[in-house]
Amino acid sequence: MEQTVSLASLREALLKRNANDESWADISRSYGVGVAVVWRIANEGYNPKDKDVRSKLCLPELVTREVYRNEKGRFISR
Repeated sequence: MEQTVSLASLREALLKRNANDESWADISRSYGVGVAVVWRIANEGYNPKDKDVRSKLCLPELVTREVYRNEKGRFISR
């Protein structure tokens, strides 16, 4: 299993690389993702939803879960 990193640690690493005079284009190229994605993660805390982008950045997979309401209107899962 591939090791994953948290969004917070990735953000910190991106900001550190940029502070060391590495351009956003160079950083994004090293991950194989778009410049805008890398910039948004570092500057806005963006959490990418795309499975391929998350994989390239070593972020964990997102798990979706369907939630329903019962007859009383309360949330339940099946």
